[in-house]
Amino acid sequence: MKKSELITKVAVDAEISKAKAEAEVNSLINSVTEELKAGGAVALTGFGTFQVKERAARTGRTPKLVRTSRSGGQINWMYSITLRGGVFISMSASNHSEDFFEKGLLILHLSTR
Repeated sequence: MKKSELITKVAVDAEISKAKAEAEVNSLINSVTEELKAGGAVALTGFGTFQVKERAARTGRTPKLVRTSRSGGQINWMYSITLRGGVFISMSASNHSEDFFEKGLLILHLSTR
């Protein structure tokens, strides 16, 4: 799903204009980005947790030949953003979401301002 498709989906589901939906989506993205830049984590219950992790430096290799590269390519350390999926998104990905709907355990609520 692209950002424009997400905006349209939010607008339809929340029964708001696309302009307002775009502002809400942008606000969410900006808030998550700012928190991650500050080194924090963002936990969205049921969806997952975004957090920044540091990846250690390592020696590059050619996967096809399973050996280190001729130049001894050193890959520098870097920051990486991870998303650890929450219960509902994990269950949805593994096609168990029907069980939650049947039992009335999955309640999604999108509030508008």
